[in-house]
Amino acid sequence: MKFNELILEVVGRELTQGIAQSKDTVALDNDVQNHHRNTILDRVHPDTYGYTISSKRFNRLLWGSKKGEDIPHEDLTKISNIHHNLDSTDAAKDDLIVYSGVRRDPQKMVKNSGGLVHHAPLMSTSINANSALNFAKDIEGTGIRHVLKIKVRKGQQVGGYIGEKSAYSTENEYLLKGNQMLHIHPEFDEMLDEDGNTIRVHHAIIMHPHEYEHLTEHEEVKSHAELKDKLKAARSELESNYDKDIKDGRMDSININMLTPIFNKRHIDALIDNPSVYHELLRTQTLSKEHIDKIIKSGHEGSDDLIASQKNLDSGHIEHLIKKNNDENVYKNLLGNRHIKLDKSFIDELVKNPTYHRDLAKSTHIKEEHIDKLIEHGDNVTHSHLAQRSDLNENHINKIADKGDTDSNTILCRQKKLTTNNITNILKTELGSRGYGVLSTHKNLNSEHITHILKNSSDDSDSNLMSIMSNHTLTPEHKQLINDSSLFSKKSKDMANGLIPPPPQSSEHISHRFDTYTSPSTQTPKKSISQQFADKYTSISQHFKNKYSLKEGFINNSFFEKMLLENLTSSTLKKGVFQE
Repeated sequence: MKFNELILEVVGRELTQGIAQSKDTVALDNDVQNHHRNTILDRVHPDTYGYTISSKRFNRLLWGSKKGEDIPHEDLTKISNIHHNLDSTDAAKDDLIVYSGVRRDPQKMVKNSGGLVHHAPLMSTSINANSALNFAKDIEGTGIRHVLKIKVRKGQQVGGYIGEKSAYSTENEYLLKGNQMLHIHPEFDEMLDEDGNTIRVHHAIIMHPHEYEHLTEHEEVKSHAELKDKLKAARSELESNYDKDIKDGRMDSININMLTPIFNKRHIDALIDNPSVYHELLRTQTLSKEHIDKIIKSGHEGSDDLIASQKNLDSGHIEHLIKKNNDENVYKNLLGNRHIKLDKSFIDELVKNPTYHRDLAKSTHIKEEHIDKLIEHGDNVTHSHLAQRSDLNENHINKIADKGDTDSNTILCRQKKLTTNNITNILKTELGSRGYGVLSTHKNLNSEHITHILKNSSDDSDSNLMSIMSNHTLTPEHKQLINDSSLFSKKSKDMANGLIPPPPQSSEHISHRFDTYTSPSTQTPKKSISQQFADKYTSISQHFKNKYSLKEGFINNSFFEKMLLENLTSSTLKKGVFQE
């Protein structure tokens, strides 16, 4: 079997926008904002955005490259741009788990490769398991859907978080670069969905180069090396073209705006003495501290708001921007810049000005005391932004809930660690159906909370009941409420009354099976005699059926298969029929 046929297809993206909405969207997104913010992609290149709209062509071409097919130059250029756009993020500062729904059973795909697979295409993953599950399709008809649980390890720079900047902003997308070596663990976890269908979660790890480069004869490793050379050559040609355009004076502001190139340091060094391109460089490129210094010292006007968004600002740059300006756009961009450190005294002053309340509520630069003041003095939009933060304490949540704003309280339902007291306060406000749906998943519900949710669930009653029963036992009063209500289906009523099995109880978080990792020490595993026999039998059987049975019809197929099998398992096996 050829390893380049081990295709682990990631599901295409041509689905209705918003289909992957999840009850945990906001809380998950803000976990990334607060704990993995260095992996967030600041500027999404047009080719990257195009990939989030439709990935099918790129991924088909990259899979084809594993079989020796050529990738058109234009597509290779776009793939290179996406990779270099993702390279603008920093390496992960801690382990990060991402999920990908896949079409086929990963175990079958890697059973003869020692668990290793060269994943040639880019991979759209999500930090949200529920989102990934929406892309897991049972195309094999087994009744089982498959999800990859992939560990991005601390120090790896393998992709970037796109989130709300994706064409499908609800998917919590973390885009992994193509041409990765994955190791898939032979064991997996099984669970049931709300319809009783099986979901298998397969654990995978992205390998470091030193963990596979010694496997020089492994087919998947050789495939990886071949694509690496193609991508490197494409990037080299692209950068040489940029060198020529810059040297010949063709890379002006119009072309930078139109072509949206991703320059390296050499290109920017060659352009930095030309003030006419400063605006486009600041808008499209990540500049070094030295480049920012040069632009500031040049006295260039009209680009301070763009400078404020650059990730490599130092304290001197920040001080210059604050002292020089009393500009609303500059201050707002500084507040939105996750890569810098703003002085507390600067934040203290901005909190006093309602103009900045909404931006402060979304900023990573505020402290608990600032949150308290924004709750006290902010408007409903400010409160809704605060409700999305994952660093709120119990008191903050209660104060926002007491404001009685439906939108803010619906968002608060997505906080991961709501206390029983928080839930009581939130339920004082009438929530939308989505709010009740999210609350139904929480483990800290008491009997009164459950009653309230069951009475107010409307169109989502059955789904909310499933969520509640996954974490709680219904009281006789709850069952009576369900039986008397027209909101619940017969199936839900039967489940509440114990006539059909309830949903499985939620379990604690399952740790990743690659908690520790040792790289493979051997090349591609050799097949057993029985496996070689099975492969040869299939090949020879098909050959003879094509040559005789199907063309001349002189022998019955089922009789032929029986005869062939009997001969292969006896004398023919000993006579070397397996020799090429």
